[in-house]
Amino acid sequence: MRRSQLGGASRNSWRDKFVAAFEQENLFVLRNFLNFYDVSNMPHATFIPAKSSQALGVASYFSGYLFKPSPNVPFQVFQNGFALSEPVQLQDDSAPASNRSQISGGVTASLSAVAAGCRICEMKTGHVYLINGTEFAAVAKGRPKLPEGNPLRLSEHELLSCEVKFTHCIPNSYVVGCVWPTMFPQPGMTIWYPRLTPPPHQLSLAVNPRSLTENSGRD
Repeated sequence: MRRSQLGGASRNSWRDKFVAAFEQENLFVLRNFLNFYDVSNMPHATFIPAKSSQALGVASYFSGYLFKPSPNVPFQVFQNGFALSEPVQLQDDSAPASNRSQISGGVTASLSAVAAGCRICEMKTGHVYLINGTEFAAVAKGRPKLPEGNPLRLSEHELLSCEVKFTHCIPNSYVVGCVWPTMFPQPGMTIWYPRLTPPPHQLSLAVNPRSLTENSGRD
């Protein structure tokens, strides 16, 4: 959509800012593959060992940036964030922690942009979003178990090792923006790994005009 299609909308309107965020000259590029392949490599990414919740099969909590695959379009996500998929339920169980998932519902995200892209391929449609989870503690299994180099495909076990779960909604101000491989001009035209091989080594980032990052001057 071009600005000329916005009719008489103010240049400062929400829709105008949204359109501008996806214009080529306003995009950022994430160039450090190791950081978005596994966000636990990023500075300030923290795993906190679980204590009182170990009985529920919780190994640790993660605080840092994350990627969220979603069928929802950017215009909706930038305004509304992510609601709970269903109410969070905790279940105690005597089965080994490695064989059970004791927390259902919540908001699922990934420690890897590549793994998040795999989930988009499974859904057949959707987008990947960058979330600022530095002020939250997401339930995590620990560091992701990802192969080195350029794997042709990630197994289901490897994908699950990347997944974390928030027990609360994600406000739109914590959605940093939408990401996709730089070889594609717009996210709606993107083909994600593993349909695209090798995995993308750079990602474009359209910053959400309503994110904390944007409103703090992108510090």
